Amino acid sequence: MAKAQDDGSLKEADHINQIRDILLGPQKRDYDQKFDSTLADIRKSREESRQRSDELEGALKAEIATLQRALDQQTRQLSTTIQEQTAKLQQLISQNEEKIRSVKEQLSKDIESHVAALRDGKVSRDVMAELLQELALKLKGVEIVGELRKATRKGQGD
Repeated sequence: MAKAQDDGSLKEADHINQIRDILLGPQKRDYDQKFDSTLADIRKSREESRQRSDELEGALKAEIATLQRALDQQTRQLSTTIQEQTAKLQQLISQNEEKIRSVKEQLSKDIESHVAALRDGKVSRDVMAELLQELALKLKGVEIVGELRKATRKGQGD
């Protein structure tokens, strides 16, 4: 008897499914078509997005490579400019050192000539003071020797 009830329940369920299919079948098929169409659109959009992403990635890599080459070139140019400027500065330093040596040599000769003059002749304290003051002023780079001589002569004449 249990078998008869089970068969009846199955027939009833099949019967309900048939009624449901008759009433809702066209709508279900329409929804399934719309769902399949939407799913296809999503897949197509995803593929297009992936392709666009790959294109953008390629373009970015190319731009980065271009920028890197430009940066490398500017770095080389800057390095060359720095080397050239360094060479010019070294040349100027060398020239200035030569001028300083020349001035030192001239000063040394002047001192030697004044010392020789002092040894050769008897010099008064006033003349000696004048020479030492002149030497000090030359070392400082001040040119007021003429004024000192005038002042010394006036002091001797008074």
